[in-house]
Amino acid sequence: MATTIRERMLALLKRRDREGLSFRALSEISGEPIWRLAYYHRILFKTHPGFVEVTPTADAVSDSAKTFDVTLTSGVRIAVPTGFDASELRRLVSTLDARC
Repeated sequence: MATTIRERMLALLKRRDREGLSFRALSEISGEPIWRLAYYHRILFKTHPGFVEVTPTADAVSDSAKTFDVTLTSGVRIAVPTGFDASELRRLVSTLDARC
């Protein structure tokens, strides 16, 4: 019975976890190149969840929601309150950008 490359990699990577092997040791045992083992490890065992939708509710509004952060290209962060004066913010940003 033939197995696919994906099934073979999954079996090898499960063995790696079970036996605590490094990619190098598994490569030597299996004959598969390290890069392929690492590639399939990333593909088969993704650790990031991908897109997660966040839906705010009216009850979830807190004091921190009354401001938002602006980060300039220089790395300077400004906490801007809601209802801010746009011309004042522009003046502040241009002053800070000129200094950096």
